[in-house]
Amino acid sequence: MANLLTSGLAYNPYFYAQEGLRVLFKRLGMAFYVKRDLAAGKGSGTGDTVQVRRAQTFTTQAMPIAVASFADVSPNYDNLVIDQWRGNGFKLTDKEKTLTPEAFVREHISPVANAIADRIDQDLASLALEVPWVVDDDATDPYKDFPAIRKMLFDNKAPIVNPAEYAYMTDGVLQQRYESNPTFVQANTAGEAELQRDGQLGVKFGFRIFPNQNAKVFTTGTPALTTPITTALKGASSITITGTSGSGDLKRGTVITIAGDTQKYAVKTDIAIGSTGPATPVEVVPNIAVASGAGAAVTFDSDSATSIGLAFHREAFALVMQPLEDAGPGIVSATVVEPDTGLSLRSRIWGDGGTGATIWALDALWGYKTLNPNLAVRLQI
Repeated sequence: MANLLTSGLAYNPYFYAQEGLRVLFKRLGMAFYVKRDLAAGKGSGTGDTVQVRRAQTFTTQAMPIAVASFADVSPNYDNLVIDQWRGNGFKLTDKEKTLTPEAFVREHISPVANAIADRIDQDLASLALEVPWVVDDDATDPYKDFPAIRKMLFDNKAPIVNPAEYAYMTDGVLQQRYESNPTFVQANTAGEAELQRDGQLGVKFGFRIFPNQNAKVFTTGTPALTTPITTALKGASSITITGTSGSGDLKRGTVITIAGDTQKYAVKTDIAIGSTGPATPVEVVPNIAVASGAGAAVTFDSDSATSIGLAFHREAFALVMQPLEDAGPGIVSATVVEPDTGLSLRSRIWGDGGTGATIWALDALWGYKTLNPNLAVRLQI
């Protein structure tokens, strides 16, 4: 059987990039269910800002209407920062180059690609904490979690739940609860045999259910602040909160409610509370929807959650990958792109003159963001 050297693949970067991308696609997890896009042009590192398109919105008007009253085509965009450049590699001696291409991919390429896929999944799963809409689990009848989630999405005027656009991410605790519930197991209520046959919950209540080992938990920072108030500006991405006798922390994922505003907000980054409030403005998701009056009351919802499920529409979150530039002199490289999936991966090969080893590396460049948290719901235990 041909090995890497005799097959001519030992120094072929396209082979490694293509095989790595194939593995990456199979291991993506949450990325299968979010909006994926591919940035135009190549990048050489983090820091680029790209625009993610969103559908234009309209309201109907009484007809007939003048042509001048028709709206111009004006796509909406969300700015997304490409801020994750991740990868790894390995050094091989001439001995390892005698491996077959299949063994080389299995023992070396796949583990690196898996690590990149896992990091992408961790990033996306962390966005659960940027969702301000929370429902508590039903400890008695787990199947009732789904109607509660669907009602909250309905009340938020999200598109009607359907398996083509919605998914539900569970952790191990929730997965076990559903797998142990007769509604999901018994043939007369489950409706199909995915769980018994394939170990998959499949589609339930309009959601494609998938378990994820990177699902998040939430630990409260025990925030305390007497009579917290704010003066929120419409469109702002942060608010200044003041009060007295402050202590604890506002942890990422804490839900904030502002008097007079039906929109809820999630704290985006951890921040300590001083005696008179947080020392700096509190970043929130989404941006402020309604300007508050001066000194509007603020409340915090910061109960710990040892288990979190996330139900979401595809347009709630985005993953954008940017193809990496080819490497410089002395390095053989190839960047492969799969436009249908929005995925990209680069491989590089170079030699170490001192040891005689050859170095292989895989890396990828991406950004991720919450686009519309009102299209998602957190379920917490």
